[in-house]
Amino acid sequence: MRKVLRILLILVLVAVALLSLPYIRYRRTAGIVPAWVRIGGLEVHGATESEAILSLTKGLDEPLELFHGDKRLVLRPETVGFQVDPYAMLKEAQALDLPNHLVRYLIEASLERSPRTLEIPLRFSYNDAALEAWLDETIAAYDRAAGAPIPVLESLTLAPGKPGLTTDRAGAKTAILAALATASNRTVRLPVAQTPPLPISVEALGSLLQARLDEFPGIGSVWLHYLPTGEEIAINADVAYAGTSPERAAQVRKLMADEVALARRSTMALPRLAAARPSQAARRRSPIAAVPWNIGAVTLPTAAISTVTQPNSPSAACTSGSPGSRRQRT
Repeated sequence: MRKVLRILLILVLVAVALLSLPYIRYRRTAGIVPAWVRIGGLEVHGATESEAILSLTKGLDEPLELFHGDKRLVLRPETVGFQVDPYAMLKEAQALDLPNHLVRYLIEASLERSPRTLEIPLRFSYNDAALEAWLDETIAAYDRAAGAPIPVLESLTLAPGKPGLTTDRAGAKTAILAALATASNRTVRLPVAQTPPLPISVEALGSLLQARLDEFPGIGSVWLHYLPTGEEIAINADVAYAGTSPERAAQVRKLMADEVALARRSTMALPRLAAARPSQAARRRSPIAAVPWNIGAVTLPTAAISTVTQPNSPSAACTSGSPGSRRQRT
């Protein structure tokens, strides 16, 4: 029994001799935080309380550089009420200054091994409502829905629209908080997903037609029915065009003048205007698809045509007058 105790005593003395030198070195460099404790990823062993607080807060008040796609944003910690609590972390570190941790640290130091450390996460607070408001503003400003095809009037084609951008709100919040708690990396790329642009559709074709009609210095109507899907395009489809409008009246007057001039050149008898229709040449020259003609009488919009009589044919006359005057047969 004595022999066993003697052996144990020798082992204890050897251990004390081996650990005394590391212990002396440890006590010389000891500070407010034990050497086997890291706070927020930082080693503050050997620092006084003021030095430890400065180390824990250094760099955490710098603004973050964020990227939403190719857009650069800046977020300052005070905007979201970000604050570090160094006193709580120091108190938690001092609670880990226990004999068993000290012995393990001394053994590892005497064997020239890297000591195992205990990690204390960074303790901080922030204003969640302010961060949510910042995310709302950023998402509203930079997120966008998938774009529709863009009309190209020069070539009357449709160019592909812009892809949509959607921010992962939960992922963005986690990334921002992690960057706020890290002094070494203050750059964040927000998680933004792209959605493909909208395909070419009947609606996109309607936008192209509408853009083309917007450049026309008048009123145009378009109605289109796409048979495969039943979709329709109706642009001014219900607009009624009066036949007595000034533009239509000018077209009718020009058509009648061309008919009279043609009759003069051909030395043929001028047909009775009461039952006449415009000639093929005049219809081809007419900018309108069809001109209504009344059998028995034609209403002339303005006083423009003088009396014309052709030989060897029934005489015909057009009396000049105001709009509403009718041609009289003789």
